[in-house]
Amino acid sequence: MAIHRSCGILMHITSLPGPYGTGTLGDFAQVFARLLGNAGVRYWQVLPLGPPQEGDSPYQCLSAFAGNPVLIDPGHLAQSGLVTPEEADECRVETNPETASFQEAANKREILLRLAFSRLDDREKACVRAFVEKHRAWVVDYAWFQTIRAHFDGTPWWLWPDEDLRRREPAALEAFVWSHAAEVFYHMFVQYEFYRQWSDLKKEANAAGVGLFGDMPIYVARDSADVWSHADLFELDADLVPTRVSGVPPDYFAEDGQLWGNPLYDWNALKKKDYGWWMARIEHAFTLFDRVRIDHFRGFEAYWAVAADQETARDGVWVEGPGMELFGLVASRFAGAEIVAEDLGLLTARTHELLTETGYPGMRVMQFAFDGTRGNPHLPHNYPVNCVAYVGTHDNATLVGWIAGATSDQVRLAAEYCRAESPDAAGVCRAWIQTLWSSAAFLAIVAVQDLLALDGTRRMNVPGVPDGNWRFRLSEAEFAAIDYSWLRKIGGLYGRTPDAPADPDSASGKMD
Repeated sequence: MAIHRSCGILMHITSLPGPYGTGTLGDFAQVFARLLGNAGVRYWQVLPLGPPQEGDSPYQCLSAFAGNPVLIDPGHLAQSGLVTPEEADECRVETNPETASFQEAANKREILLRLAFSRLDDREKACVRAFVEKHRAWVVDYAWFQTIRAHFDGTPWWLWPDEDLRRREPAALEAFVWSHAAEVFYHMFVQYEFYRQWSDLKKEANAAGVGLFGDMPIYVARDSADVWSHADLFELDADLVPTRVSGVPPDYFAEDGQLWGNPLYDWNALKKKDYGWWMARIEHAFTLFDRVRIDHFRGFEAYWAVAADQETARDGVWVEGPGMELFGLVASRFAGAEIVAEDLGLLTARTHELLTETGYPGMRVMQFAFDGTRGNPHLPHNYPVNCVAYVGTHDNATLVGWIAGATSDQVRLAAEYCRAESPDAAGVCRAWIQTLWSSAAFLAIVAVQDLLALDGTRRMNVPGVPDGNWRFRLSEAEFAAIDYSWLRKIGGLYGRTPDAPADPDSASGKMD
């Protein structure tokens, strides 16, 4: 695994500015990648890219492989000639520039994509078919799933009124797909366009020296193409109902634990198939990203299993996970794959042993550091080299918000530790970032909110709160206010930028 001292910025694609109600894979994304590269920032970290369910969480998606259509940029679609610039402009959404409008954006995007689909010529259809052939392992099932799900008005697959389709009986599935062939092909086209635009962005980022750092949730949603098409790989009963579901046990933060509700993997069934589904998932992740974070790494050592009829996660049991048997196979098939383990929370000695055996870097979060414990592993002077260190993740408050809610002792200790030259929010945030950059961690990452010293109302997610999350966006003025010169300066000061010098003002953040 490559270890290079470097730095990165955490910001999901949907948080970019732009006229379409949510960030997209278009011009702002490409400009941001170039500006990061010119400032010597080596990684851009994003959240999962899948099509979300209600609630808009990128961690509860209809597929672990498919891309979210709302990320498709109308302007770049117009460049293909399938729609006009005027038609693309119909996707503009007049909204608060600091808040994503997912539903309105999705509705307008679908209208535009269906218009583009209606104009495909034979050459373009051939391109879609070539894409389908390359990604047959997942895109066919996904297109079938989306078509059937829409046919039944968005009903979750286990409630579809046609039992043969629920159970994927070949004759029923073949008849349905044949009679809905155009709709199936539409969903294939949407994925083709998503991956065409993602590929363009990745090429732009990599050419600028920026790696894309993605996120892989350990579990998948019950209402997903993955569970429907691979029901035998999950703990489901004869009626396709989960017998046990995922969660974490009671702790200091949640007296009843957290009941996530995802169906659990049948690891014995996966083992009999040489963990083929997981191998395909990891292979796919590395076609998208240069580095991948696997969420809830402890679940591979032991996972908390809760009977599906329970209302809380209190009465679960720990079950042994696949451990090194899985990751040994990953190492043999994907040598050098740059994987990061999300190892936050209370871990056992066995989890630490698994992390050591894989060699994967774990995570450290500065916001967890200031409890007064000298040996706190989140204090930057305690970081090992082999870790990825953050001021805060997408699940944390912004730094300004954390300071507002922390105890006076925590704030005092943090102030002494980071030695801010200015007491204002921007000065404090810069002091924290510089402290993080000076640590031994080979990769240091700051969320864009903390780079801009945004207040606590601008956080991305509040864990355990079902509504109002994931909507954070930068306005165009905030996007333009990012100080790339300062990023290059501190990157050079702490050895986190490439050796070759660059003028951070030579790349413009202005949009044409």
